[in-house]
Amino acid sequence: RAHPALFNGGGVGLAPPAPAGDRERQIFADLQAVRPTVLKGVPLFWETVEQACRLMRDQTLELLGGRVRLLLCGAGSLSPGVAKFFGQCRTADGEPTQLLVAYGATECGNIAVNGRLQPNVEHRLLEAEGLPAGVAELAVRTGLMFGGYHQDEARTRAAFTADGFYRTGDLVRITDPAPGDPPGGPWVEVIGRRGSTIKLANGRWVCPESLEDLYRQVEGVRHIFVHGEPQADCLVAVVDLGPDSPAGQAG
Repeated sequence: RAHPALFNGGGVGLAPPAPAGDRERQIFADLQAVRPTVLKGVPLFWETVEQACRLMRDQTLELLGGRVRLLLCGAGSLSPGVAKFFGQCRTADGEPTQLLVAYGATECGNIAVNGRLQPNVEHRLLEAEGLPAGVAELAVRTGLMFGGYHQDEARTRAAFTADGFYRTGDLVRITDPAPGDPPGGPWVEVIGRRGSTIKLANGRWVCPESLEDLYRQVEGVRHIFVHGEPQADCLVAVVDLGPDSPAGQAG
């Protein structure tokens, strides 16, 4: 992943492994030493940065070196509250920061950025029994499609439709832009994975991942895991409350 930076005349910082239990401090120390202008991370990383910056009242992202102008998030969804915080940040020189939340897959590249379908992506919705209205599995065809899984013809055949669309396995809801929306493609809302959708004993279809995304937006909820079984008529959740939550402060 260093190749694009080097190809465009940039530099890359390499950090040694941090000792166990000291990784968070070491990561921020390394970032302050390198002072990157472009930084990519998974949602948990950006959530950690957001919490630390709020505690330090840091909206110029000095914690990251003070020069980051492009923030890239991938490999999962980012809560709206965290995205809003970074949208209000600026570099130490006063330049606005830009946050790009990418949705895609190794097999086909980026599908959407900041919730909008990319212009080079053909898409198709694959209906399945029992899903809520407007929700279907997303299949795509892009210019970056992979050729297949190595020495696994059966898995490769199952990954594609008959006319060459890749089955992402993601359940989505796609809507057209409304008047007044910024220019761009259709909106893509990822509901969850097809394999993780559960039909409870009371007949209701639920997607634990979408509920996790919903509850992570609640102030004070740092991490959450939602679990369900077809034999049960309700879900259970394990919640990690952050120090800013009322329960966290009381405990």
